Amino acid sequence: MSIDNLINVKSKSIRLFIILSLTIFSSTIYCQNCEPLLITITNGTEIYGRILSEDSLFIFVKTVEEKQVKIAKELIKKIETLEEAEHRKINEAKADSISLALSDSSKIPERRDANLHRMFIFPTARSLKTGEGYISLSELFLSFGAIGIEELIILGGGMSIFPEKNPNQFYYFSPKITPINTENFSLSAGVFFCNNIENPRGGKIFSNGFGVIYGMGTYGNENMSITYGLGWSYSGKEIRDKPFSILGGELRLKGNVKLITENWIFHYSLYAFGITGFRFLGKHFSGDLALIYPYNRELSFLIPWLTITYHFDILGKRD
Repeated sequence: MSIDNLINVKSKSIRLFIILSLTIFSSTIYCQNCEPLLITITNGTEIYGRILSEDSLFIFVKTVEEKQVKIAKELIKKIETLEEAEHRKINEAKADSISLALSDSSKIPERRDANLHRMFIFPTARSLKTGEGYISLSELFLSFGAIGIEELIILGGGMSIFPEKNPNQFYYFSPKITPINTENFSLSAGVFFCNNIENPRGGKIFSNGFGVIYGMGTYGNENMSITYGLGWSYSGKEIRDKPFSILGGELRLKGNVKLITENWIFHYSLYAFGITGFRFLGKHFSGDLALIYPYNRELSFLIPWLTITYHFDILGKRD
């Protein structure tokens, strides 16, 4: 080998050595000065570390655990500084909390119907659970209360609360027994009794009180059901030989609103009446708003029906 060739080889070796040294030195300087980053992978994995180097396909990262990993660039979702990542996560947390608050405020929990044992005026065949009861006020002046015993018996009664100067106060009671009370079918019998009602023009409308003896059957669930029953009216010891029919149904429309209808067909006369309206369900209170109307053409009237009911459970098991 000639001296010129030897000098050229050594010159090339020196240049290669200088380039490699500068590359290693610059890489070391870069690694020492580069800021810690958060690298998010498309599958949601987050890697904290410093970028050592990269090529056209991969980046090489030294994690905070002092491990070196190779990450394909096509799998990288985003690269952020720790400060940028912190601000982003704070903003995302705020947005999530606002969204959750709006969602919770707009979602009203669906309430259990504690009125399954009654329509507007007449009862269904269902019973109350042990210890469950209610106090209601209808048409502002008609109070009523009831309580369940062993899911078999309901003891109920009440009295009018007309203004004090009105002499026509009266009381009533209505026990009911439900020997069959399954999830989708119930069968019951009961009696309603009211004391003498005074005629404003003098005398008594019913001299020995009046009432109804009835039997009822209900089929369906809490959201939709139908009820049919027969009732025999009586006054004193006299019981009418022909019954009248009670036909009703209920349908939960949406959330805590129910559509209810109740109809009375008197087979011994030409008259039939109905009451249809809505029931609004709350946690402890419910409200009925309906209209009473005749089916006969010769009669023409509408009577609004309003009831407010408070539900309770002396055993504390009610939802």
